[in-house]
Amino acid sequence: VLYSPNIRNDAAITPKEHVGVRSIAVSDKHIYALYVGRTLEEILRGGKQLEGISSSQLLVFDWEGKPVRLLELDRELFSIAYDAKADCLYGIGLDDDAAYAIYRI
Repeated sequence: VLYSPNIRNDAAITPKEHVGVRSIAVSDKHIYALYVGRTLEEILRGGKQLEGISSSQLLVFDWEGKPVRLLELDRELFSIAYDAKADCLYGIGLDDDAAYAIYRI
């Protein structure tokens, strides 16, 4: 089990808990997870909630759930998607020019 949330009846997440994974994409070999390492409190304190849940950390796992690598991307992304035909990962960011990125993996 990679993450087991502490489930309560009053809230899905408290301000002190980390947000966790923002977006997931998969290939035949790997699972890609865009990891947000900030707490809800840190995100809300920043004033820009959407930017606060973007991330430049990409966790890569094999299909048995074993970590393969941690990639530090060159920009903060909001969402990722895998293209099997092109064997690449697409990333959507939230910077001023609504930038996107393509990563060969």
